[in-house]
Amino acid sequence: MENNANNETQGISRDQIIGAIEDIIIENRQLKIRIKESNSISQEVLAGMNSELAGCKKIKEEDNGIISELNRQLELCRIAKERAELALRQKIAEGKKQ
Repeated sequence: MENNANNETQGISRDQIIGAIEDIIIENRQLKIRIKESNSISQEVLAGMNSELAGCKKIKEEDNGIISELNRQLELCRIAKERAELALRQKIAEGKKQ
């Protein structure tokens, strides 16, 4: 009784305290729901980003394959050029001998 009287003299009733606690519990439940929704959205976004990253890695691998093929063809062209220059020098040398 004395405790209840003290609370009422401070301007706060037992019912007000209980009501405030109930409000906090409701707000806490709502926050938990929002957190779950936010986590779900975050997981969806992360899954999308992982999918995009996998696609980028595949494109990079394809690009690397194309670059490797182009480098191989460039080397073949360099070799063909060297052979053509050598053949031309030989023809010029043969022409000077005659």
